[in-house]
Amino acid sequence: MPTVVVLSTADPVTEPVTVADAVVEWRLDLVATDTDEAAQAERRLIQRKLAAARQLVEAYTGRYVAGGQTLELTFRLDEEYKLPTGAVATAVRGFHTSLASLENFHWVEYLKGSSVERQWPLGYAAQQTYTVTVTLPETASSLCPALMQEAILELGAEFYRNRETSSAAGIVPRELPVSYKVKLAPLVLHPALF
Repeated sequence: MPTVVVLSTADPVTEPVTVADAVVEWRLDLVATDTDEAAQAERRLIQRKLAAARQLVEAYTGRYVAGGQTLELTFRLDEEYKLPTGAVATAVRGFHTSLASLENFHWVEYLKGSSVERQWPLGYAAQQTYTVTVTLPETASSLCPALMQEAILELGAEFYRNRETSSAAGIVPRELPVSYKVKLAPLVLHPALF
């Protein structure tokens, strides 16, 4: 799986789970109907919690679903070149210098033509990398699997309920709880099914 860096996001990004979805799921009747400043502030808070949950789920699964993001994907030379669904490659740097050379590259053919030099360690060619800059379309959020949406909703609810830190010394755990890992495991282990 390539290393991913989020360069920028559209303002606002197209989220796969909306505040309206969360209000219904979490049964927040007052927030849904009130139009005062306090209710609007609460909706902004819910939006931040959902965005944080989505970012955590994206980082865990390696699947990016918020429309309007610009990403940098760094691949090793021997990795399969596969972009997120609907993503458009805009630039490449590193081993490949153009998108055309990248699309016509075949690892097996490269290995057939390469010679082994004694000064380089075994597998050195596979350690070379290239970085592709891609943009996700605004419609990327519509391709978000239901399992991912459920995990975002549940994790967002957890963030919303527990706004203050509750761990020792105020350190917030950075890893997903086991229940979310179980829900997201199929997306990580079998991405072709979703």
